Amino acid sequence: MLTSVSQGLFVFAKIDDNYKALETFAEGLSEMIRENSTENENEVFMNQMYSSGEFYEGMSYNAFESCRLIVKSKKQIDYQGAIDCVSGYNDLFILQYDNIASTKNAYEYYLSCDDIEYVEPDLIAEATIDDISGIEIPEDIASSASDWLADKIGFNDIKERLEERIKDDYVLVAVIDSGADLDHDLLKDRLVECDVNLCSTGIKGSAEDDYGHGTHVAGVVASNTLSNVKIKPYKVLNNEGKGSLSSIALAVDMAVADGADVINLSLAADGENKTLTDAINNAVANDVNVVVAAGNNSYDLDYKKVTPIQ
Repeated sequence: MLTSVSQGLFVFAKIDDNYKALETFAEGLSEMIRENSTENENEVFMNQMYSSGEFYEGMSYNAFESCRLIVKSKKQIDYQGAIDCVSGYNDLFILQYDNIASTKNAYEYYLSCDDIEYVEPDLIAEATIDDISGIEIPEDIASSASDWLADKIGFNDIKERLEERIKDDYVLVAVIDSGADLDHDLLKDRLVECDVNLCSTGIKGSAEDDYGHGTHVAGVVASNTLSNVKIKPYKVLNNEGKGSLSSIALAVDMAVADGADVINLSLAADGENKTLTDAINNAVANDVNVVVAAGNNSYDLDYKKVTPIQ
C-alpha cells in the first residue's frame, strides 16, 4: 500500500513539475515574441524576405518572417548566432534571429544535424476571417446574428429539453485565438479566468481581446451551448489577428493541462508544422476534442498544406 501511495505521489510530482516547466517556457516565449515582433510587412521587411536566399519546397514565401526557428532535440544544441532562445520544455528550443538571412542559414545548419529530431520555421498564423479591426458591431446586431445561427442549427428547438437533462455536467471549451472581451454581456458567467497572453500585443498576463475575432468565436460558443459550458480564452493572436505557431502549440498544451474538454482553433497558417501537429495529437490522445478551421480562401487541401487542418 505504501509503495502504491508513493508511486502516486511521484506521478503527481512529475505532472506538477511538467506544468511548472510549461508555465516557465510560456513566460519566456511571451517575452521573446514581445521583444522581437516582426509581424509587420513594411517595405524593408518584404525586401529582406525576397533577397535572403532560396525558397524551400512546400513552404510559403514568408515562412521565415518571424525570424524564429523551432528545434526539437534531446541534446543541447549550438544556437547558431541566435539573439535569444527559450528552452526547458518538451525538448524544444525556440531560437530568435535578428534577420531572415541568419534564420535561413541556421535552418540549413540544423537540417544537416543528425542528432536533432526536427527543425522548422516558426510560421505565422492568422485568424480565419477578413480584417475586422476597428469595426464596432452593435450588441443588438451581434445578438440577433447569434440567435439566427442558433435557430439555423436547431439549437433553440432542443435547448429546453437539454437543460432538463443536463444539470451539473461541466464542460470547458478552450478558445485559442485573440482573447475575449472579458466584460461582454453575452459572455457574462461563461468565462473562466485565464491570464495567458502569448502574442506581441495586449496586456501582459491578460487574455483581453484587442482584435475582436476571439470574442466573436467565444460568442458563437456561448450562444449555441448551455450555461454549463464554460469558455477559457487563450490569447495567441495580436491586434492584427496574427500569431506564431509556437505560441499556439504551447497554448494547446496549456489547455490540455488545464482540463479542457474541447479546444477551438479558428486560425490557419500556410505550410506544415510538426510542433502544432504534435500538440494537437497529444490533446486528442488525452480525449480532448479539437476543432480546427480550414480557412476561408477556397483552397484545395489535396494540393495546398494548411496548418492546423492537416
